[in-house]
Amino acid sequence: MSVGGLAAGMAHELNNPLGGMLQGVQNVQRRLSPDLKSNQEPAKEFGIDLHNLQLYMEKREILSFLNGIKDSGKKASEIISNMLQFSRKSESQMAPTNLVELLENALDLAGKNYDLKKKYDFRNIDIIREFDLNLPLVPCTETEIEQVV
Repeated sequence: MSVGGLAAGMAHELNNPLGGMLQGVQNVQRRLSPDLKSNQEPAKEFGIDLHNLQLYMEKREILSFLNGIKDSGKKASEIISNMLQFSRKSESQMAPTNLVELLENALDLAGKNYDLKKKYDFRNIDIIREFDLNLPLVPCTETEIEQVV
């Protein structure tokens, strides 16, 4: 319960600035878009050709940087979501579960583990995945099995 409470608190504290960052990137992308009518008048006022600006940003890879920020933010959000799911014991209940997804989530979460004192880095361990893609759903308590894995 303590871990769950800590994880929920951390998730809330991390999701707020993360949401602001993702919304900010989305707003920048929208306000630079030559396709939006609301951008055309202010650009015209300052003598800016939005299509040329778009070409410049592509050439200088600015659009790639913005997409990278957005993708990293989404990945951080997934990590937070996995952390929360992992720590939720009170919501545990027996249900049909996709074991491949369960294992991938557990491995993704474990892949963020690093111990400076022991110089242990999970990312340096080769994991060989050999899953039968036609596995049926298995009745189990997902969070408990994920914690064991």
